Amino acid sequence: MKQLAKHCSKKNAPLGITGLLLYSGGHFMQLLEGPESVVGGLFDLIHRDPRHAAVRRLLSKPVSGRLFPQWNMGLLNLDSTASSDLRGLTTALRGALPDRTRPAGTEGALALLREFRQQLPAPSVV
Repeated sequence: MKQLAKHCSKKNAPLGITGLLLYSGGHFMQLLEGPESVVGGLFDLIHRDPRHAAVRRLLSKPVSGRLFPQWNMGLLNLDSTASSDLRGLTTALRGALPDRTRPAGTEGALALLREFRQQLPAPSVV
């Protein structure tokens, strides 16, 4: 997964894309931030990539600021998160993911990502 995050970060930097890649139990959730046309094009590439299955756009909207401005692609492996401070949020995020097709579920997932951002240390270079 570190190789994947490093690859994404290298490709995202010149595009002005930032965000976070979450992994848990064989599933990924990704937050992409950047110019709408670039994020849309990147999402289309991800969606068409045969290595991905059941790709869904959970939420797409303009925001006043980025959650992860310093991360061309941060990685958080929820299966290996050992910090007791993050365990409650990890459980809550996992609980929010099955409801992702409902607007409240997507907004809830975004709220949890914001909370993760508050608790995470500064990004390290991958």
